Amino acid sequence: MLNLSLNFASLVPHRGKRNATFPLWLPHHNFSGSLRRGGTMILCAAVMGLAQGAARAQGEDTANAPASISQPDVLESWQKATVFLFDEANQNFAKAAASSDGEEARANRLGEGVTLLTVQPRSEGNLRKAETIFEEVISRNPKDATGLAARMHLARLYEFHVKPKAPDKAKAIYEGLLTDGVGDPLAELAASRLALLELYATSSPDEMNEAARKLAAHGTKLQTSIGRRELYSNLGLTLNQLRGDKRLAMEYLIAAEAEGLPMQQLDAPLLITIGALAGDLGDKETAKKYFSLFTSRYKRDARRYSVVEKLEAMGAATDSGTTPPPSAPEAQPAQQTLPQS
Repeated sequence: MLNLSLNFASLVPHRGKRNATFPLWLPHHNFSGSLRRGGTMILCAAVMGLAQGAARAQGEDTANAPASISQPDVLESWQKATVFLFDEANQNFAKAAASSDGEEARANRLGEGVTLLTVQPRSEGNLRKAETIFEEVISRNPKDATGLAARMHLARLYEFHVKPKAPDKAKAIYEGLLTDGVGDPLAELAASRLALLELYATSSPDEMNEAARKLAAHGTKLQTSIGRRELYSNLGLTLNQLRGDKRLAMEYLIAAEAEGLPMQQLDAPLLITIGALAGDLGDKETAKKYFSLFTSRYKRDARRYSVVEKLEAMGAATDSGTTPPPSAPEAQPAQQTLPQS
């Protein structure tokens, strides 16, 4: 049975809530650090399904919920998409769109367009068809959940899929989503995509640092944890990789970690990166804090031995024996940890 009545917050576990319930049909997936391999599509499925569940729980459709879907095979289509059965999902969506009308057909068309970006073999014809579908869906209502999702995927089509790529078109859509889509978890990912496009377009470290400070200001307006986390993690990781200001990078990554990460594959390397940056900056207390968080959370990780060595070199107590390390203090909310512009 589908579990569609959950609040979206359950998709984003915070510290102390690492076993939060996920919808049964949504696999634990890498949502962090530039969503890849269908991650944004899966998040779209989650948003549409949860919005649908909320509308059903209220007994009526709301202005921001996608159209009511009555055909079982449509919900099954989203299920198939979340486990990477993209061809089957696309066929289901196309069939449902052809046999429905109005807002129901529009929601089905969105699913058809989203899955066209991932069906194999990828073809120019499929990409152009997806572009047409997204424009059609947006023209009906650009600001409801369905319209926002179509805009996000149209931007991703321009950023990643078409040849030649069209980053300027993608940026214009992302900027619009940051005005119209605040509070929508999928639309708020526009901030993290805009951050990457802007930072990689800079020509010097000083220009990149200044761009990062301006982009970080979006975080104070975002209402979802996943939106803030993706923004801050992309800012911090990109500054670190492109040799920007290390202190800025560390502070943005601390802000991202404070939002909570849903799985070890994301959380563990982030803790190590923060600790390493702090060590490079001579900030031993911060380094010890985040290295200790790593060793206390991940006792069987292959990197643990090296991190314990770093802690011992700093004179920090470790749990390599029988005594666990002291609990690290709770991180402050992300907005309070950011540097001033």
